[in-house]
Amino acid sequence: MDLATKMNPFFNRLVDFFALSARHTVQAQYKQARVITKLLLVLCLMDAVGYFVVLVGYAEELQARTLPLLLISLHTLINFVFLYAVRQGSRLVWIAQGTLLCLYIGCFIAIYVTGGPVDSPVVQLLIILPGFAFSMLDRNTAIRWTFVIWSTQYIFYFLFAIGYEFPELSMGSGIYLGRFVTWTTCYLGFVLFLQVYDSHINESKRDQERLQYLANHDKLTRLANRALFDERLNAAIRHCDRHGGAVALMYVDLDKFKPVNDRYGHSVGDEVLQRIAERLLRTTRPQDTIARVGGDEFAVIIEHVDTMDVIPQIADAVLARVNAPISTSAGTISVAGSLGISLYPHDSENAEQLKRQADIAMYGAKRSNVAWKIYQPGESLD
Repeated sequence: MDLATKMNPFFNRLVDFFALSARHTVQAQYKQARVITKLLLVLCLMDAVGYFVVLVGYAEELQARTLPLLLISLHTLINFVFLYAVRQGSRLVWIAQGTLLCLYIGCFIAIYVTGGPVDSPVVQLLIILPGFAFSMLDRNTAIRWTFVIWSTQYIFYFLFAIGYEFPELSMGSGIYLGRFVTWTTCYLGFVLFLQVYDSHINESKRDQERLQYLANHDKLTRLANRALFDERLNAAIRHCDRHGGAVALMYVDLDKFKPVNDRYGHSVGDEVLQRIAERLLRTTRPQDTIARVGGDEFAVIIEHVDTMDVIPQIADAVLARVNAPISTSAGTISVAGSLGISLYPHDSENAEQLKRQADIAMYGAKRSNVAWKIYQPGESLD
């Protein structure tokens, strides 16, 4: 196990310590608090490296070290104030904007006092500001800060072009060390930005997939809902028209489900529905569709039916699973199912007609007191 892997749990615990107040808020705010905390900790690490550069590389005179040490100390103090504000649950947008503003002012002063835009070893630090802005806030904020950085750079270069003499601290070998550190910091900041950006993209895709899933699936049973059922049924019919074969639609209704709700309560009724859904999924093939189309009503789309001989076998297997005793928190419960079957293109010409005929067959099975029934031409609900 490398050092980075060992340090990662410690770093995450440190981030969670400061972002703790946002944990019980909405997920987006908690994620933003974690990102801001991470960047503030990175800035504190940058300040620590800055101390090292000043103490090791600057000239021996104490006076030459005083100003940069003072500036770094002030920036470190501000970072800890912001970390404390995150911990206390303050406004995250203000903290993020304050972090960016302080980093910008610090870079501006550092560039000014160390030789201007050409000679300063810290000028590259301005590059990471837009990335930080995007990571902590949004793309529009990053664009605005990019314009600010661009304008600042041109002002510096204009002053340099007209011969303005920038103050230059006696840095000695620190200028080379400073340039190495700033470029390394920019690289690490860019890597952190890419990680946050990738996290944003992946989270956005996951949110979109989650919303799509919730829009197409029943919340209780995780089966397809009526919207996805209609979509799959139409797709199965189109495939049948192009490639031949048949589509079988089965409607399953639970005959003894209402007494379960009345006697044991809706929570136990929900358990029964979940167990039935699991059993139906295990009974059918992966390419078939199981949907919950009503309170205690399920639909099964059987695609690629080449012979009608398999229909009774599937119907018997489905009802055997539905009618088997179910273990719940209230004990073992038994329900019974009635099943109606319609076939495309044998019985119907479109999806709506196929659904209506399966419904007629299901109620025909109930009236005839049989387990399942295939739709016969001329049948109706009357």
